[in-house]
Amino acid sequence: MKKTGTIILLTLTALLPLLVLPLGEAYIAQTKQFLALSVALLLLVLMGIKMLVKKTITITLSPFTSILIIFGLAIITSIFFTNSYPVDNLLGFGGVYLSLILIAGLGKELVAKNFTQLFIKVLGISAVVMSLLSAFQFFDYNLSWLYVESPVVAAQFLGITLVGYISSIIINTKRSKKNTPLVWIVTAIIAAGFGLNLYSSLPTQPLSPILPSLTASWSVAIEMLRTPNTAILGAGPNNYHLAYAQFRPAWLNQTELWNIQFTRGYNLPLTLLVSTGILGLIGWTLLVLQILKQVKYNSALRSSPLTWMLLTLLATQLVLPPFISLLILFGLVLAAWLSLPAHKFNQKKYHHPAALALGAILLILFVFGSYVFGRATIADYTFSKANQAGQNNQMVEMYQLQQQAVSLNPYLASYRRRYALTNLSLATALANKTEPTEEERSNMVQLIQQSIGESRAATTLQPADVRNWQVLAQIYNNLAGTITGADQWAVDSYVQAIQASPTNPDLRIALGSIFYSVDQFEQAEQLFIQAIQLKPDHANAHYNLANTLVKQDKIEDAIIAYENVLALVEPDSEDYKVAAEELVTIQTKLGQQ
Repeated sequence: MKKTGTIILLTLTALLPLLVLPLGEAYIAQTKQFLALSVALLLLVLMGIKMLVKKTITITLSPFTSILIIFGLAIITSIFFTNSYPVDNLLGFGGVYLSLILIAGLGKELVAKNFTQLFIKVLGISAVVMSLLSAFQFFDYNLSWLYVESPVVAAQFLGITLVGYISSIIINTKRSKKNTPLVWIVTAIIAAGFGLNLYSSLPTQPLSPILPSLTASWSVAIEMLRTPNTAILGAGPNNYHLAYAQFRPAWLNQTELWNIQFTRGYNLPLTLLVSTGILGLIGWTLLVLQILKQVKYNSALRSSPLTWMLLTLLATQLVLPPFISLLILFGLVLAAWLSLPAHKFNQKKYHHPAALALGAILLILFVFGSYVFGRATIADYTFSKANQAGQNNQMVEMYQLQQQAVSLNPYLASYRRRYALTNLSLATALANKTEPTEEERSNMVQLIQQSIGESRAATTLQPADVRNWQVLAQIYNNLAGTITGADQWAVDSYVQAIQASPTNPDLRIALGSIFYSVDQFEQAEQLFIQAIQLKPDHANAHYNLANTLVKQDKIEDAIIAYENVLALVEPDSEDYKVAAEELVTIQTKLGQQ
């Protein structure tokens, strides 16, 4: 049993930084989620089989056991009580957190005694391969950092591994043990890979990721604490982006981050506070404090490279956003660290009939979880194929594949949203035909109905997601003039979107444009002014305001608005030319009055 557990965790260690599968839209992150959830399920079934075979419940008398249970319960509570449809939370960060906890909690019970040594070696091999791939990318060999989320993640992964190897060299030197040439070579390669990825992460480099602001993340967290329910349970483990859209400060509109919807906060504590509430943050804090306590009072632990790797991971969690690859690595390192003999945790074995019942429950969880997770994985793969079909302009095939994906997993709003837009695109293509057949007309009506139905389903699954309301509004707006009341439904949808993201100026511009199209210029003017108040340098808002003012014969105000547009756009752009010509036109009109 322990040999199997060791193989499973070492396989995860080897594949984590390297494997990418065609799953969903964010296929890199979803591959890491797939690995984490797969391993968690396998550990559950191994533990269940162990209980059934040995008819024994083994409990490790460790302070980490209770802390991991507390942390796990906090995550589970947030998953199931923050949304009526928890599938998205389970398949996202919620599932990753639970996998981390299961890997760390069950790892010690299911691995061999030499797991820690094997873990460091396998991690080193993976890091060497990643370093070599990074070198190919750096020297333009048409590879890319597609194996982890970004160069920042690669730099952290390699940096943590590098800490382990350097600390191992130092520890061996102090003990007068000889470090083999292979260890030096591996360390040098990992160091080179770390340097390349660190350089590629600098703000001046093209692959440098855009990271959330500490001030903005703190502001979102404070707003979440103002409501008791969200303060305790958060927005949901996979719903940080919903809280960010709702509470992002307006001053962000004056920065380059104004139109970015972040899915994680500045660091792990702030992300946990917003997404899993105070309960989740308490669970993580207790875990960190217990790790530090063990390191402080157990000198033998300080002689292990795993300790320094673990401390480095904790440090990065304080200063960088949580990435899925690194959360899984945290679980693996913690599992290996807890398996060190230096801990000397006692175990109690209970030969009790309850072991059979608990083992059976774990097997049932495995079977049910595998079924649900299997369908979700097939849906992700199908949706990935749909995206490829769309890129090849094979619209009918994309439609059919998206339909299959939605059928396999109807609980993801993102699938329903994309499927709704595909239905609308196909309906529009049929409507643009010169002489559509009767069958094509019937198909067009059915596609329109499906488009509306799928977008409504998305708002039901995740009513706090501004993107769902935007898509629904877009669909109704495209149907205005062909379906009675579509324009009002579009307005209502944009109002909902504004409530979900009140500091987003583009939503007010979109709503104002609808009022402009039906000659309700006063309402349009107010919305364009609100957009300008949110983002004074938004050229499109000033331009729409200028047009609206012209329609109301407020020529002098319109001139000011046009001049603002010219001050904001590039002088050699087509937009500047159009705005300048319109400005001359109304200036001439004013002179004739």
